Amino acid sequence: MTAKIPTARAARQLEQARLHLQRGEAAQALALLAPIAEAAALPGSAVEVALGEAWFLSGDLDRALATWTGARGRFPEDPQLPARIGMVLARQGLLDEARGALLAAERKLARDPLVLGQLGHVLLRQHRPAEAAPRLQRALQAGAGPEVRLWLGHALARQGRYPDAAQHFAQLAGHARTPAPVKTAARSALADCRLFGGDAAAALADWMALRAEGALDPAALGHASYAAQLAGNAALSDALAAERIAAGATAEDRLLFAQVANLRGEPARALELLAAVDEADAVEAGPGLGFECVLTRARALRLLGRAPEARALLEEAQRLPEADGARLAGQLYVDLGLLAHARGELESARAAFTRALELDPGEPEATQGLRGLEVPPALGAEQAAAEASLRRRVAARDEVESLRAELEQLRAAREVAREELEKARAEAREADTARKAAEARSSTALSDELAAREREIAERTTEARMNALGPCAEDCPGSLRQALEVAERTWQQALYTDLPPAAVGVLYTGVLERALYLLLVEAFRGWLSETGELRAFLEGATRERRGRRVEYFDHFVEAFDEERPGRAPSLGEVQRALERRSEPYLAPWRAFLSARLPLEEGAWDEVAAFVRWSKLTLRDPVAHGRAAGLDWAPLRRFREGLLEAVAPGRAGVIRLLLEARRAGRGG
Repeated sequence: MTAKIPTARAARQLEQARLHLQRGEAAQALALLAPIAEAAALPGSAVEVALGEAWFLSGDLDRALATWTGARGRFPEDPQLPARIGMVLARQGLLDEARGALLAAERKLARDPLVLGQLGHVLLRQHRPAEAAPRLQRALQAGAGPEVRLWLGHALARQGRYPDAAQHFAQLAGHARTPAPVKTAARSALADCRLFGGDAAAALADWMALRAEGALDPAALGHASYAAQLAGNAALSDALAAERIAAGATAEDRLLFAQVANLRGEPARALELLAAVDEADAVEAGPGLGFECVLTRARALRLLGRAPEARALLEEAQRLPEADGARLAGQLYVDLGLLAHARGELESARAAFTRALELDPGEPEATQGLRGLEVPPALGAEQAAAEASLRRRVAARDEVESLRAELEQLRAAREVAREELEKARAEAREADTARKAAEARSSTALSDELAAREREIAERTTEARMNALGPCAEDCPGSLRQALEVAERTWQQALYTDLPPAAVGVLYTGVLERALYLLLVEAFRGWLSETGELRAFLEGATRERRGRRVEYFDHFVEAFDEERPGRAPSLGEVQRALERRSEPYLAPWRAFLSARLPLEEGAWDEVAAFVRWSKLTLRDPVAHGRAAGLDWAPLRRFREGLLEAVAPGRAGVIRLLLEARRAGRGG
């Protein structure tokens, strides 16, 4: 029977638990809440709301959902419960169910920042930014945190409101109290706004700065590649695209790479890339992707001279809702205008270019298209036609002056075209100069960052080595110290790079093997020679002798047979020798350990257990090509046991053996 808890005491425990939840201490909150929930010591749903929050904070989403669902059955009028149920369902990816629960909560908690923020985020994930934005705005006004501001920025950006979105991202990126993950995401999103706002060079510089810090999300590599192409750096664009493909390109990435191919005049390549964007990808990336695919494919077809196919696709795109204002809507009407101009339909072309400029003011191709309607592009051909007309009418003296006027107009038009060309070239040179300056600044910042990182790696490596060796640093064999230095430096470098755990594991398990060989095996070999115990040691493990041929039942002992030189005991053999050191045939081994490395029996047991665990968990998978699934958790545990503490209250294995060796030498 559950013990009764006084109401006053239960209320105090509830308040204490809420304080723990505010500090993120789930275990302490659970310890206080579970007894009063079981005893039903307080009326209402407050205890179960807090208990569900404790389970949610601890990562147990199923228990959190069960707690809140059960409470909702008893307290159906409490709007806090559907709000929290919706939060769990959203975390589990059940977006439709989450939206239903949060909409129910919103009807009663229309100003609650948690409800509004979570509902806005769910709507954003369902590609409904127009519904998400006002809710996220109200959540922010009600006191929601920086994560909600980040979501609001994304909702605005997806509606094409890049200046408004950029304000939110810039505020997050520039605020000192913004959490690091949110700040990094905001900086990357701000670069997106700059890219789609027309400043590709600034966007590229932002992404390169994040990359130099090791903070660039691989999902942004496709956008960075596109920005590099627009900024005129094709080599960097290719490098970033290759990096994204290696990490796993999405449908949106492949679409961007196809747009880059069109920019480079490679329409056949663009069509190949678009063939990989299937319907499943389009659903995953959101409704706008299909519109951009149609436009990109139509442009590739137009560049290939397949005008009827391109026109059919563009007319199909005109019927889509995105044609009234999506990011590439201006491109739709630019391509329609160019196709109409090629057919001689000048008024249709003018209308299309004008519509493109309404959707995207300053769109360069539309601007140039309108100029092309005013100044015929083939000036040489028109001049020849005018001169032929002059010869036909030479007899008509009254038309001479008008023909001269026509020629003057053509010359004037040619001069205007020449001036426009020079102006465009000057603008291109200025843009190239700005791009090179931005690249130089980015390169300098990257060099400084890399130099600072190398200094930090060297300092951390030295610190870790000193902690591992302690006062025995001078007694450590040089080759072991060097191997430790290389392994630790690689470990520190892996904190900044994508180096796989197996690469670090190879080096660190090598340090363990070298330590055991130098401090145990080689030392024992010397001890056997000094004491004359070698023959007795070999005889004790002999299974059978046939003339000069000897068979041993323990390969550890066999490694010391001088007639079989060149074989060192394996890691597993050393481990078994430590575990079986009490066996009679290993009496010389035990005597050596007592004399030269005096450690208590418990310490040797812990060292042996550590070696066994290391062999099975790290060394064997790495040595036998099974390291693909290796992660950092066992490697961190291994490094801690080797360098810091093999067991609570013990030094790391290397320091433990060095201190024991110093004690065996009399200090």
